[in-house]
Amino acid sequence: MREKPAEGDLDIQLLQSCLVDQYGLQPTLIRRFSADHPTFLVESDAGAYVARIGQGDLERQAGVLEALANAGFPAAKLLRARNGAPVTKHRTGSRQDELLVMDYIEGRALSRDPEDLYQFGSSLGQLHHHGHGIAAAMPRTIDGAPVVERAGMLPANELRFALRNLLPYEHDLPNRNTARQWKSLVDACADGLEEQTGLTQTFLHGDAHQWNCVRAESGQVHFFDWDSSGFGPAIIDLAFALLSCATGGLIYQPDHAESASIDALLAGYSEHMILAGADRDGLERAIAFRVLVCAGVGFGHFLAAGKDPMQEPTIQWSLERLRTVRALAETAKRSLRYC
Repeated sequence: MREKPAEGDLDIQLLQSCLVDQYGLQPTLIRRFSADHPTFLVESDAGAYVARIGQGDLERQAGVLEALANAGFPAAKLLRARNGAPVTKHRTGSRQDELLVMDYIEGRALSRDPEDLYQFGSSLGQLHHHGHGIAAAMPRTIDGAPVVERAGMLPANELRFALRNLLPYEHDLPNRNTARQWKSLVDACADGLEEQTGLTQTFLHGDAHQWNCVRAESGQVHFFDWDSSGFGPAIIDLAFALLSCATGGLIYQPDHAESASIDALLAGYSEHMILAGADRDGLERAIAFRVLVCAGVGFGHFLAAGKDPMQEPTIQWSLERLRTVRALAETAKRSLRYC
């Protein structure tokens, strides 16, 4: 088997031993996907798998994969250990690691061409259309509660977090321009916290952007990274997908997509999902939500460091994205289907 352990990683030899002893795999290659996450490609005689290491969070991920499989939604399939456990636990020094193993889905990264974004929107629409079935298929804890309930990144908690980063600096702003922008962000975050009723609730991916999926040779788009998934308003997922594809992500310099690509994403989504009138009315807030969090938290961090946020490129990029929200919402309102 190739690959040497890197300093600070789970010992590769220990990982290999766990895969052999507890999963019956015979790895021929173990390779880390990136330095940011302890997630590994495992090649074996039985096929290719993904091994993910965590501390206390992988039971949730395993529950999501099982619910998706039980509901018939195309996603990586969980590989249970020989003893039937969805996640195995291993002592690494003073730390207890968890190990989750799933199928590796061969595919390529998505572009922002209309055909790719149509399939991306279609897969997201299928997820939302089958959301109640996925939630019903969710494994239960020993107490009978679903392993996963609410989605992880929803406005109530995230916007409050942004406000906690902004409000301490009300009387410590360097100039009038920065003070005006600070007030605008505070007001927008507070406005986003107002309760919206009648929104379509479904099972969300929770971080639906084009870099969290691959397109298989069949054309099917497969999502991965289900860490923030759970029940919530459909437009939260859709809005972040739209914003990310329209502006090239969330944290880097905006790179605006062609209108035909955004139209294709919306057409793909609408092929499977019909929304309510309240969703149409809430689209602008939903699209702004994640950018407001990014801007608000960044604004507060720069102020804490004694810097003027308005002189920072990342803040200017967030403000540029916020200026695109209304037009993007109007495009979506015209293109989506409503009951």
